[in-house]
Amino acid sequence: MQTKAKSLFICEFKFKRSEISAEIISEIRDKISRLKVPRGFSSIPVLFYLSGVADAVSISPYFYRIVDIVDFLDDA
Repeated sequence: MQTKAKSLFICEFKFKRSEISAEIISEIRDKISRLKVPRGFSSIPVLFYLSGVADAVSISPYFYRIVDIVDFLDDA
């Protein structure tokens, strides 16, 4: 997502049966490095997940936000 404030929110969605390990950080760094980001823009990584994340991921300052998709699901 691109904002008027020249920020690109790079959103990664992960749907795994097992917990997401700290390897996700290097995977996303690699993906972002391959993007052609316009001059003057910053890239901000955001992780959406389903199944849980390792403690190393949740305490890492790398992701701007780590969002559990379950929070958006309705109990109905």
